[in-house]
Amino acid sequence: MSSSTLIFYAFFISCLFQNHFFILAVKELRFPHVYGILAAFGDFNSDKLTDIFVIKSKGKSFQIIRQYEPGDKPVLRPEQSWSCSLKNDEYIVGLIPSDFTGDAFLDIVVITQKPKDKLSYFYLRLVNGSTDARGNLQCDILNRQPFARVLNQPLVLDINGDMISDLLAEDENNEYRLWLGSSDGFTKNPTFPLNKPVQKFQNMRTPNSNAFIDLNKDMVADIFIDGKDNFTYWFAQKEGYSSPSVTFNHPAYEHLGSSSFLDINRDGIIDHLILACNKTCSILALRSYSDPKWEILMDKIEINGNNYLFSDIIYQYSTFPMKARIGDVNGDGFPDLIALMHSSTSSAVSSVSVLFLNVASRSNSFGRTFEAQLLNNQSFQASEPKLIAFFDLYEDGKVDTIYSGLAVANGSANIPRKDELQIAVLLNSKANEANFLKVLVTSGLCLGGSCYKENILQKEYKVPYGTNKAGPMVCYQLVDDRGNSVHSCCGQLPQSSDFSLQMPYCLYGLGPDANYIDHVKIAFPAGNTSEIFIRDEPFIVPDSQIVVIPHPLDHPSKWIIQLFVRPSDIIYKTLYTFLGICGGLVIIILFLHHKEQLKDLAEQEQYRITWPDRRR
Repeated sequence: MSSSTLIFYAFFISCLFQNHFFILAVKELRFPHVYGILAAFGDFNSDKLTDIFVIKSKGKSFQIIRQYEPGDKPVLRPEQSWSCSLKNDEYIVGLIPSDFTGDAFLDIVVITQKPKDKLSYFYLRLVNGSTDARGNLQCDILNRQPFARVLNQPLVLDINGDMISDLLAEDENNEYRLWLGSSDGFTKNPTFPLNKPVQKFQNMRTPNSNAFIDLNKDMVADIFIDGKDNFTYWFAQKEGYSSPSVTFNHPAYEHLGSSSFLDINRDGIIDHLILACNKTCSILALRSYSDPKWEILMDKIEINGNNYLFSDIIYQYSTFPMKARIGDVNGDGFPDLIALMHSSTSSAVSSVSVLFLNVASRSNSFGRTFEAQLLNNQSFQASEPKLIAFFDLYEDGKVDTIYSGLAVANGSANIPRKDELQIAVLLNSKANEANFLKVLVTSGLCLGGSCYKENILQKEYKVPYGTNKAGPMVCYQLVDDRGNSVHSCCGQLPQSSDFSLQMPYCLYGLGPDANYIDHVKIAFPAGNTSEIFIRDEPFIVPDSQIVVIPHPLDHPSKWIIQLFVRPSDIIYKTLYTFLGICGGLVIIILFLHHKEQLKDLAEQEQYRITWPDRRR
């Protein structure tokens, strides 16, 4: 048998194995008794699994949906002891999880409103994350006086670099004010900027999309203020955030959505993106803050010949602003978007989910645009989603979709409830062959505020961990398959208000051909630029999950880097293909060997017949 024939058989067998093992379909998962309005994500119990914070009972309670990992696949279960209820006339409209007391537990700022409040104040209360001896949240604080009354939902940031989260909002006197986190809670609330006389600034929008993220490429988180009349960037300086740096007008559209911040074209610069609508809707991006002009990335969103529009969604007492959430669905390295829209031609305004894939384009200076497509899972569309976001359920580097929608019957375990939205997950199978990089930056604090615990013999040092932190910057650099240097950046948890629903880590797609990552840079916000804390980690293999523990903060070379490598599907695909080829070659060799043996036996028999008298 010729070598070309052997190669053909090997190729055929490899294709057979390839098709058999790696054809996946999008699968919807609905977990029993998992209901509520998605409010935030975070690792509440520091088990390295992302939990979900939800609002329930028409705004009268909240609960944490815990992620368990009993086997190979995590599951979501409501934790009864991780829930609290309101007993006054207010209702919950937002949840902000972060460590506001410095004890390395994830606390929760509960945002409420009064239904008959003409001025629409927001009331803030802090539920301490350290549970009691029975594992219950300390919920009595919800029925006490709030620590603040503000005009808009607050932004989480670390204004002074003490590793403890702070809040920024506009108070009832129309002043920008800070609430500084401490071991005793929010005991100080100076005006913003710090150490400056009281100043009057424009009112913030409600809902707002204020952000804490690097906007000028110095790896230090800046502050973005979403004002009623214009946008303002406050760049971090040596003395902190002392004055506004750049102010520019809103795009000239009738309706503006929330701002989002992402590296659209992998040039290492965080871009400012916003949704805007007149009679049709567009996706806009700010090319440069030094010359603030808006460019249209996508105009007049049409799908299958129908025009689709963004709009705010009101459900019960909550308003979900028009917003595009960010995640790399196909793992090609360019961040995609997901948002809820409705058809302009439909008489009934029912929301549908639209996925915007980031693709190459020559129509703008970014070199990118978006292609819109509907998510067509039948059960998903039947449930009419009210909130949708990206979420990595299996912690495998694939960006899944999670949503709160009107509950539909789907088996005995999922009985519809008219007063609650049901939470479901759409597993992603489009990024099977793509590599990824996942980076989580914690606060680096120890439980109880001390990194030492006493035993009988000595004080024992324990590794710090902390909680998900707002403000760190993560950038990577690699050489792609074309030989071009790629530099992409991401901000961790840059926004917190009005159902921002951001994944509490940076998750990059790297495409299918990434060999290794040249550099991964992690910067921790210090509140100023006099000293920038950056760790540069070289030569990271793809499909890595990195946990960065910035302890001690002022010595980045001593930061703890935990690296977990998860082989992607392409590794298994290559293995199975190789085994298939080897198995096919073994079968061919055995077949040829057996055929050769039969031929030898036939020749020997013929020899005996021809020469019957010859014996050895």
